[in-house]
Amino acid sequence: MVKFFNICKSHIKNRLFSGHSRTVKSNKNIIVLLILRGGSVIANLLIVPVTINYVSESKYGIWLTIHSMLTFMAFLDLGLGSGLRNKLTEAIAQKNDKLGRIYVSTVYFILLIFSIAIFLILLPIFYYVNWADVFNTSNEIGNELRVLIKFLVPLFLLNCVLQPFPIVSLANQDGMITGLVGFVNSIFSLLIIYILTKTTTSSLSILSYTMVIIPAISMISFSVYFFKTKYKKYSPSFKFIDINFAKQLWSIGFKFFIINMGSILLFFTSNLIITQLLGPEDVTIYNIVYKYFSVITIISGIVMTPYWVAFNDANTVGEFDWIKKTMKSLIRICFLFGILGIVMFYLSDSVYVLWLRKTLNIPWHLSLIMAAFVIINTFRSPFTSYLNGVGKIQLETYITIIAGVTNIPLSIYLGRHFGIAGVILSISILSLISLILEIIQYQKLIKNRGQGIWNK
Repeated sequence: MVKFFNICKSHIKNRLFSGHSRTVKSNKNIIVLLILRGGSVIANLLIVPVTINYVSESKYGIWLTIHSMLTFMAFLDLGLGSGLRNKLTEAIAQKNDKLGRIYVSTVYFILLIFSIAIFLILLPIFYYVNWADVFNTSNEIGNELRVLIKFLVPLFLLNCVLQPFPIVSLANQDGMITGLVGFVNSIFSLLIIYILTKTTTSSLSILSYTMVIIPAISMISFSVYFFKTKYKKYSPSFKFIDINFAKQLWSIGFKFFIINMGSILLFFTSNLIITQLLGPEDVTIYNIVYKYFSVITIISGIVMTPYWVAFNDANTVGEFDWIKKTMKSLIRICFLFGILGIVMFYLSDSVYVLWLRKTLNIPWHLSLIMAAFVIINTFRSPFTSYLNGVGKIQLETYITIIAGVTNIPLSIYLGRHFGIAGVILSISILSLISLILEIIQYQKLIKNRGQGIWNK
């Protein structure tokens, strides 16, 4: 038995920690991320029953819809975050630390100015929106929301300003740091919400402030620490702000901005559509099913995240054989995730009861469609990582915008006929079409046959 264990240990070591240095670094990141994100997944799953117990299914659904709306602003970074990720990766590959610091400082400055402008534009609008109608709830809760959202927006915009830090860690292929940030956020959120259940009465406002303030404090703390230590050479400084470099960031970032806008229409409008069609309680049902199957999304994201930067680096130095070999490995991993999704579907009813400690009316076909949606997007992830990494994203831009615009009427139509399952079916169909086109583009590019829009 000891000999068998040693043989297995040796085999795993050779598979994970030998070979190309880029592959070894990615594998190390993946292992650490699996540990950290595993803790985050457990904490986030526990947060759901604790939160529902603290407020109610309806109010939890309202918070989830608020979060979706606030997430919309997180994507309004003009694409600078994605542009920074690619340009900083190039600067690191060229060992140009000064250029990297200019990129980081400039992005922080632009995001700060942009966030202030967004807040000033939105501030007067808060007073004229009928929030009770937006969230399909009572006037009493609508009045609470009017005050709540006015304070949540600047807090969320602060989180947006702080986003360059995790991008710096990703550009350095240190995805484990972003995993650590997420782990800390999840643990503290769970702990504080549990304390709230024991010390306060049900409050949507307290819940919302908690879920927004904790990430802000965490991100500030990590940013200050790492910019004073490991990433000191990239730390933001007023004297390194150079707006002239904004054009370089914007040239690639604008396409990512358009993609992000399409992604919002495709993925983040679901909560609002369900709220309007069916009510806040159904948003809770939708998110319970999504959180369950998002375990696959999170784990696959851990595996795929380091490869955006790795593909960029390999493409820059012309190591196309490594790209082909790596893509084949990632696709095989996606098939394993597909099997996991099927197993999770068959176990879903039992897991819901065990997890939530109560029986909810969750139709089996809702879980089936959500499993299909998650598996489709898992297969998309290696192709989008490659296309984003090498900057060939014009087709993806068009795909995402068309899909995002199409999704709203299609979700409404299918939602009216099939309920929550119809909304998920809409984004699943559009995601499948996107996957097919991304596979075709990858094959053309890797065989050096990409022409026209396939090579932009």
